[in-house]
Amino acid sequence: MPFFTKTDRPWQALQWARKEKADIINLSFSLGSAPRPGSPLVAELEALVRKGVLIFAAASNAGGNASRGWPAKAPGVFCIHATKENAKVDEDMNPLADGVLDNFATLGCEIDSFWGGKEVLISGTSFATPMAAAIAANILEFARRKLDCEEDVEFRGYGPMRRLFRHYMTQNDRDGAYHYIMPWKLWEDGRGDEQVKKCLEECLLL
Repeated sequence: MPFFTKTDRPWQALQWARKEKADIINLSFSLGSAPRPGSPLVAELEALVRKGVLIFAAASNAGGNASRGWPAKAPGVFCIHATKENAKVDEDMNPLADGVLDNFATLGCEIDSFWGGKEVLISGTSFATPMAAAIAANILEFARRKLDCEEDVEFRGYGPMRRLFRHYMTQNDRDGAYHYIMPWKLWEDGRGDEQVKKCLEECLLL
């Protein structure tokens, strides 16, 4: 991966990822409001969404004072909220759950980190976002190994992964609630790999 300096523009990193045919992109930041329509940053994000790249973005840390920021609120992007280790969402940090959109969440509070020359615990939706991206990466690897080639290609997109997260891997399926991602749920109730494979195939048909 190339090294981007402070003089590089943010959209150049997205452009590089698109040209290199990335499967997953992690955006651990929030800009608040979206850049102006037609800006290079918006254009590159929309191009990645059209190509079916899985994009994960931090919801923001403004709590109830603001809604989810951009790019997390962009169509085709997974907006990720942060939970504590007991799966409880920190409502002082996360935006309020949207009443009609997905509100995916995973561990992002009190993460072991190194900052200012010492070990510290840091919290934020920007820490939860790569966790969610890593879960998706594991699912894509499972799909590569278990699905037929054509099914594997079809599965690598926002729609199937979103349906898998929402209907098979979250704590609840209600609108207006936070959807805590629980990858182990796929293997609950005695499901083996063949049953999990069928779940992925069902996500292609929904």
